[in-house]
This record gives sequence, C-alpha cells and structure tokens, in this order.
Amino acid sequence: MPKRDQDAHMRNNPIYDMLTEGQRAMIAHALVVEKLPRRTRIYNEGERVEYLYLLVEGCVKVFRKGIGGNDYVQLAMPGHFFNIRPYFTDGRHPFSAETYSETELYKIPVEVIERILHQNVQVCRYCIAALAQEVSKQEERSIGLMQKQMRGRLAETLLYLAELYGYEEDGYTLRIQLSRNDLASISYMTPSNVSRTLSAFTSERILSLERKKIKIMNLSQLEHISDLG
Repeated sequence: MPKRDQDAHMRNNPIYDMLTEGQRAMIAHALVVEKLPRRTRIYNEGERVEYLYLLVEGCVKVFRKGIGGNDYVQLAMPGHFFNIRPYFTDGRHPFSAETYSETELYKIPVEVIERILHQNVQVCRYCIAALAQEVSKQEERSIGLMQKQMRGRLAETLLYLAELYGYEEDGYTLRIQLSRNDLASISYMTPSNVSRTLSAFTSERILSLERKKIKIMNLSQLEHISDLG
C-alpha cells in the first residue's frame, strides 16, 4: 500500500493529532499492513500481545468459548484499535480474533506503543478514556439486551450491526454476514430463537434474507421493535 494511503488511514484515527512528528514517523516506520482473506485467525487466546491492531477495512470478530461450547463474541469497530485492553492488563490475549470478510489491518508493535506512552501524556489519557468507554458501552449494551424480549434483542443487534459496518451499495444489505450462532451470541439468544425471530421479521416484511445476507427493508419498524423491547 502506498505510504500516502497509510497516512490517510492513520490520520482518521483520533490518536493521530496527539502525536508529535517524530512519533508519527516512528509508527510509519514500524507499521505492518496486512490484507487477510475471510476466516483468517489473527491471534489466539492466551498468546502474548505483540501488536496493537487497527481495523482499517472489513470485519473482525473477537471471541472465546463459553459454557457449553458457545462463543462469546464481540465485533471490532472499523477505524479503531481492537486489542487495547489486554495490552494494559497481563499482556496476553483473553480472546481469539478472526476475520469475517476480506480485511485490512494495521499492526503496530507494542514496543513502539510503549515508547510513545512514556513520552506522551495525552496519548496515555486517550488510551485510558478509550478503555473506559469500551467497558461502558459493553455494559450498557449488555444491560439493554437483557431487559428486552427476543424480538427487541435481535432488532437492537441488527441496528447495531448497521451502525458499525453500514450497508452495501443497495442501501439495504448489511455489509457483514454473520452466522446464526454468532448472531445469537451477540444478541444473548439461542440460535433457534434467532432463526425463528428472523423468519418472523421476514414474514412481516421487515427483513429480506438470502442465506447469511440480511436486508433491512423496514428500518423504522425495526427501530420501533427495538425501542419497545
């Protein structure tokens, strides 16, 4: 990838304006760009954190096995780092990460990040705020989902996916294609309940389904169901 494209993507990240010219040069020199096909494992649970990963384009799920073999799934947000927390805890990944589509990542070695954190108080404060915001959003979403019925849970998840990844060129099809199991994990539902609710939304012409592709045909109705809970 041309250096100007790398600079453009880094410039879109909030941390960019906090860096000195020397620190930007340090990152540019050490930055590793990876373009990965779908279903590529990025790192495994228990491995040491060697890089901070910035999701430039595509979809990444961060997950680990829960009770009964069910995955606990989170999704990475495009334009943001998605493994800051383990770097600041014990330095090992508590989750695995895998691409869900063709994906482009920026990898910055932790040694470079450590040097910048020792030099730049503003970046330290940003990382603390980002961690707090991540935990707060996850708590808020978890509490909200647990208070809703099945229809409200799935509606909220589909709206969340639309906000996170957007739509294809047709303006209706979600840009991420999740398995029923992963939709269930994100929504705190069982796969069978997800399938039944999707079928109900389809019969009500709220959605249109083509295998894993989901088209939101009636956005206002989906928002209404989410609000009702």
